[in-house]
Amino acid sequence: KKIKCPRCTSVFDEDGRFNPKFDRSDVIYLEGDVLLVTIGQGPERAFFQQENLLDERGRLDVDQLTLMSNRKEGIFIGGDVRRVGFAADAMRDGMIAAESIDRYLKGEDLKAGRE
Repeated sequence: KKIKCPRCTSVFDEDGRFNPKFDRSDVIYLEGDVLLVTIGQGPERAFFQQENLLDERGRLDVDQLTLMSNRKEGIFIGGDVRRVGFAADAMRDGMIAAESIDRYLKGEDLKAGRE
């Protein structure tokens, strides 16, 4: 299967609003089995402030190995909530968090055997 992709000529309009424009005469065709559509937005930070999950600099305070919050035990933070990036990074965070949550619920050491 192939998807037709026109070239994007601009992402924002003159007022700075998201309003992509395309040149439909300049296209490429991509083959693949799955299409992931993403919008690249960041998280709503007010909730994190209310729940005291941010450090002094306004960033999420997360253990990088386990993805558990350093502020509240049992809260795991990953994917685009932790940092906006690639879908593959969010999926990896999901795997790491799932392992940590499983260990947490079993009362096991979250860091044992992990680098």
